[in-house]
Amino acid sequence: MKRRVPLAITFFFGIFMILQYFVPHPSVRLLASRFQQWAIIVLSFAYVLGVSNLIRVNGGKIIRKERDWIYKLVLVLALLGTISVGLIQGLARGTFFIDRIYMKMYMPMMATMYASLAFFIASA
Repeated sequence: MKRRVPLAITFFFGIFMILQYFVPHPSVRLLASRFQQWAIIVLSFAYVLGVSNLIRVNGGKIIRKERDWIYKLVLVLALLGTISVGLIQGLARGTFFIDRIYMKMYMPMMATMYASLAFFIASA
């Protein structure tokens, strides 16, 4: 039950978001717009929850200087640095955030993850 209900909700909203492009009725577009607004709100809370959890869990380990605390410090500093650069400079093309952090760091890492996933799926 804990697994089926979230999957059913996700499936319903996913199908509905795809359906909005094939059914050009105004009521469907209005409902899809409402769903997207709610998704932005839920995503905002999820980001806040994720960042606060990451800082809380890793911050405690950094303070106690547990095993590999230096890597946890690098993680927290990179997170805070990325957030601060994004808030200060914005997300327009040509900014430091988009050109260097996103295009030259994040995109290659995601390509590496995708290639690794494809390799493991193909070799299974």
